[in-house]
Amino acid sequence: MKKVAVLFLIGCLFQICAYAADTAQSPAAMGPVVQQATGEKLDARLGPSIYPQFTDFKNSTDAACEAYLKEDFSKGGFSLAPICQTSKFGNGFVGGPCNDFLPVDELVIRNFAIGDSYRKTAKILVTWTVRLEGTSIMYSVNPEFGLNWYGTVTEYFPKGMVKTALYINGKKMGTEVALEIPSTGTQTVTEVPPSSGGDEGGGATGNPSGMFGGMDPTLVGTYVLKASDFPGGVFPASIDLIEIRWKNETAMDIVSPAGMRNLIINMLPVTKQAE
Repeated sequence: MKKVAVLFLIGCLFQICAYAADTAQSPAAMGPVVQQATGEKLDARLGPSIYPQFTDFKNSTDAACEAYLKEDFSKGGFSLAPICQTSKFGNGFVGGPCNDFLPVDELVIRNFAIGDSYRKTAKILVTWTVRLEGTSIMYSVNPEFGLNWYGTVTEYFPKGMVKTALYINGKKMGTEVALEIPSTGTQTVTEVPPSSGGDEGGGATGNPSGMFGGMDPTLVGTYVLKASDFPGGVFPASIDLIEIRWKNETAMDIVSPAGMRNLIINMLPVTKQAE
């Protein structure tokens, strides 16, 4: 990860210098300002935005519930439904909040100062690198999605997109940067009814959660901040909040491991147009 950061840093500096040359601007006497935030303390985690696909039912005790669960949400069913949706056959369970862009833990820089001489002409290149890993979740069907359903069902976690974006003082800048996360495959869940003696049922059992392998899904984003991005066409004396946010559009839990994400700010001071 350190090597990646160094390579990006070098590339960023070359890009900014080239940008200044192309626009015939004169760099100031002071050198480029570089600031970095790294996610080294904790794994960053982001919950799913949709439920998995429910398929391959066996020994179902509730045909209506089965038909509803295996039909896609877009067709009136519950498979791949938004995670904040409740099943019409369940107990009101909600898997999580409706999804939106949320801050990535530790990828934040506060109070980035810009000198008065550069507030109309400086160029600031923002780059971010985020390693992403997907993990499936084992959902119990009874009673969450079907109060009267017992049997065996396969839960499928298809591939999907995770997006990141740069936010400045709470406002999204530029376009979103997306990366496709591979499917974690399927897991089979079996639920049995209570015994005739009145004991509670055994609950859900299934194979362990899966995680994809054999790939290196690292997302890279860049954006050049200009004075024109701010009110009045002038950089503020200090940018209060520079942060990277992400959005999960998959049925999987998404994890960015500690030490495998960073945010780099490169400012090239420019004082005036070249003569």
